[in-house]
Amino acid sequence: MILVEDYRRNEDNIFADFFHLSADHNKNRQKEHANYSLGIQEKLLELCDEEEISNPLTEITYLLGQNWIAELALIIGKNHDLLLIDAEKNTPDRILLSELSRLECNVMLLTEKPWPNRPHFLCAIDPLHRNALSNQIDITIITVGKNLSSFLSGTTTLVYCRNTAPYPPRYKVQILANQKSGITSFLANNNVSHLPLMLAEGNPEEALPSAAAKLNTAVMVLGACKRSAPSRFWTGSTLDVLLEQPPCDLMLINAVPSGHEA
Repeated sequence: MILVEDYRRNEDNIFADFFHLSADHNKNRQKEHANYSLGIQEKLLELCDEEEISNPLTEITYLLGQNWIAELALIIGKNHDLLLIDAEKNTPDRILLSELSRLECNVMLLTEKPWPNRPHFLCAIDPLHRNALSNQIDITIITVGKNLSSFLSGTTTLVYCRNTAPYPPRYKVQILANQKSGITSFLANNNVSHLPLMLAEGNPEEALPSAAAKLNTAVMVLGACKRSAPSRFWTGSTLDVLLEQPPCDLMLINAVPSGHEA
């Protein structure tokens, strides 16, 4: 399903009623929609021919008016597990992400960076967070990364960002050792010790983009909602930084209920 936003600020003024009552205006808008739909379908067919894949069945839906975000969330909520967004041309709207966080839907933000033949998936985990919801989000992040990697014949690395306040050296060493021990136990308890683990030093806002560049990452998989149950909206300094300048494609994982397969 392809969804197109059709809300234009220049119509949200005192002349809006005049425009909508104009038969010629409505006729022209319908013509624009038809031409745009035809162009999208032709482009899809061209891409399918280039990649030698079967042509998909497509349905183009137009979201009209100021309530397009609510309409989008309603449509996605009906048996859709994943939303793809062209992040290069459409900076994700914070209100949209907040609305989507109420749904059991993951979001992939696509950049113009091409994937290699064997794409690398970097799974950013933080199971030691005090509000980690029994590591539910981290387990889902790893599961999604492994599934994508297996499907696309790629590789997977787990990354945990370690950062400590400027404690005296003896305390810092002990804190880092405890973090490593906690991560190792988490991996062992969830039978994923076989996956490579990178312990990145520094704040996630800086360490994650650096890790993605170092590993030539195609897709970074990370949790996009706060880890405490009462605060279910997608926000935070790390995600804000990554949304402004995505280091690669981003797979944003919503909290998945227990027993739901990602």
